[in-house]
Formats: sequence, structure tokens, C-alpha cells
Amino acid sequence: MIQKLSLLAIVLLAGCSSPAQRMHECESQGISRDTCYQVEQNRQQSYNAQAQAQAYRNAAAAVAEPKQHAQSVHRYHKTDCKDLVNFAAQGLEMTPPQRKELADCKSASHTEDSHPVVAQAKTWHGFGVVVTRGADGIVTVDGKPAALDETTDKAKVYSQGLNQVVIYNNGKANLIVNKVIQGWLK
Repeated sequence: MIQKLSLLAIVLLAGCSSPAQRMHECESQGISRDTCYQVEQNRQQSYNAQAQAQAYRNAAAAVAEPKQHAQSVHRYHKTDCKDLVNFAAQGLEMTPPQRKELADCKSASHTEDSHPVVAQAKTWHGFGVVVTRGADGIVTVDGKPAALDETTDKAKVYSQGLNQVVIYNNGKANLIVNKVIQGWLK
């Protein structure tokens, strides 16, 4: 019984190997190091291509569904002013009650002492990308619209493909590519 479990563990772990282990196994079969390296690079590029294709499919699905999302949110509960402003900034079609609520939100924000936040047009460059935020608040990465992923009291996170951009309220922007922080955009 113990031997069977040991054999099963070895078989299961055989599929989990690091790039260095795969290179070593390839070279131990008498294949040149250059060829083994190229095979490993092709393997990594294949994974990256699959991830990018999935990101494009996710982005296409997000673009196709926003109208449904904006309407379905309203059916179940009163929509928060912050959500309504985001819907309007992203150009989502809203129901007549949502448009009325948005107008109420705007009039309520003008009666308070605080001034409504208006996005200023700005462009950031760096790491081979150009990030633009229009006066309407729409963010693009290399000319392609980015989706708003997260909003906090300090920043907003946008994504476009494998790129994520964190735009802070102080006007600074940080670039993340494939979950790796690249640095500050200028």
C-alpha cells in the first residue's frame, strides 16, 4: 500500500517541473543546450499567448455586457451615486430611473460645501506604453480603452490586456504588467 502511494506521488509530481528541470532533462537526452533553451522559450511564449488571448476574450465580454450589468444592478437595489457616476463615465446605457438618480446625485453634490471631482485630461509615458485619461475620465492604454477594476479613496485601478494602471488621486500613475510592477509613469 505504501509503495502504491509513493508511486502515485512520484507520477503526480512528475508533471510539476521548473524551467531548469525541463532544461536539464532535455540536455540529458543529448539535445543541444540552444535547442532546449528555444523549446523552453516557445513553451513560455505559448503560455503568455494563451493568457493574452484570454485577457482579450475577457475584455470583449466586459464590453458586450455593460448594458446588462447597469440595468441589472438597478433592478435589485437603489444604485449608489458612485456607481452611477462610473456608469456614466464608462458610457453605459442606463435606465430612466438610473438617469433620474444620477441627476439627483449631481444636484446633491452641488448643494454641499464640497465641489464635485472633475477629472483633468492627462497623459503618462513610460515602459513602452502611453496612458491617457481624458477630461471625461475615460482611460486608454496605447489608445485602447481600459476597464475600471477597482476604486479606493486613494486611487483607481484600470486594466487593458496584460497592463494594469494605478492612477492615484495626486496625479501619479504606476504601471503593472502581467502582475509585475514596472514603476512610475512620467
